Amino acid sequence: MTHHRSIAATAAAGTTFTARRTVAAMGCMLLLTAGASAHAAVCRVSSTGTEAGDGRTWAAATLLHSALARPTCSEIWIQQGTYKPTEGADRSIAFAINRPVKLYGGFAGTETALAQRSADSRLTVLSGDIGTPVVSADNSHHVVVIGGLGAGARAASVAGIYQPADTVIDGLSIVHGRADGASHASGGGLYCNGAGQGSVCSPSIANVSFRGNWARDDGGAVYSLGAAGGASSPGITQSTFIGNAVDGYGGAIASVGQGGTSNPAIAQSTFIGNASGRYGGAIASHGNAGTSSPRITQSTFSSNWAGDFGGALASVSSGSSGVSRPLLSQSTLIGNASDGYGGALSSLNFAGGGGQVAVVSSVIWGNTSVHGVQLDTTYSGKTSVQASILQGGCAAGPDCVGVINADPTPGSTLAGYGNSGGNGTQALLLLRRAQASLP
Repeated sequence: MTHHRSIAATAAAGTTFTARRTVAAMGCMLLLTAGASAHAAVCRVSSTGTEAGDGRTWAAATLLHSALARPTCSEIWIQQGTYKPTEGADRSIAFAINRPVKLYGGFAGTETALAQRSADSRLTVLSGDIGTPVVSADNSHHVVVIGGLGAGARAASVAGIYQPADTVIDGLSIVHGRADGASHASGGGLYCNGAGQGSVCSPSIANVSFRGNWARDDGGAVYSLGAAGGASSPGITQSTFIGNAVDGYGGAIASVGQGGTSNPAIAQSTFIGNASGRYGGAIASHGNAGTSSPRITQSTFSSNWAGDFGGALASVSSGSSGVSRPLLSQSTLIGNASDGYGGALSSLNFAGGGGQVAVVSSVIWGNTSVHGVQLDTTYSGKTSVQASILQGGCAAGPDCVGVINADPTPGSTLAGYGNSGGNGTQALLLLRRAQASLP
């Protein structure tokens, strides 16, 4: 009996040892796998990279399209240089973000940490100029597309939820997109697609320069679409929009709630020389059987132009179920123009729309329009202005509280006020006085 027990004990011990060895081996494998996954999470891209490169090192850099297509690349480091959606002539090809991923530009190609890259967004360029240089007619329709185009027909792997925590575009330029196709008429620079029930396009966009993008319908640089039960609320910070244009809505940005919601949050950004043939030289907010409520803070608008309404900003509500309610705070609108109404901004409510523009603690000065008003409420629009500097004071139309008409320019730089949030200059002192006058 003792002998048999010894054999059993030995067998049991052997089994236990084998099990422990197996568990240990599995643990090592898991550690190795976790290490490999962590390593593979960052993929490096360069303009001289190769399809075969795995992106784990700068020496093995891959292509941007390849990195975007690989599920293991959750963070993409892009070396300084210029990148185009295609080397061919197919204008429908864009840099497609079809899953949550983080794009960071500004790398020289030697960095081992994100903090080591350059902060200059001009050094890494995503360009739609795929055809003859300088000729825009053959440019890509969109430079970047998040979540595919349209709704319904999109694959489930494309349509989805893109949130600030997992979808990032940071430290680069997006230039020379031209959205002039039959099904590619909006978002020359970036098409942010929140169309379809449950779809969300709300990436974090920081330190990005949008230049020279054009669209026929909406959003020369950025098209934020919340449609058919979907939502689009990109967060845009410390970015610049220069020389973008559109025939329709929003020379730089169009926020469109079309049976859905679009609520972009725009902060510490600059809009210069953007143009629209119709609504919103820089930004157009359109609630069309849906809701659009962009929040704009500490931003500067200058030298933007609209053919019809809103040199800097136009808010349009279509119908009783369409609501546009932009909020503009701690910002500067100077030197914008409209060939129609609203040198600075226009608020329009069609067919009983209940939209309204709110302006708080901002500077509105030196904006011009053919019809002589800076703030336009021609089509039953509503605008409220609080604790702000408004050239000429508050004329008929807007509702004003704590508004003063005092030239803020002596000893101050208006163009710097919006981005800095005020620095003790004349403009800031006047704004404080206006705020103090609130009941």
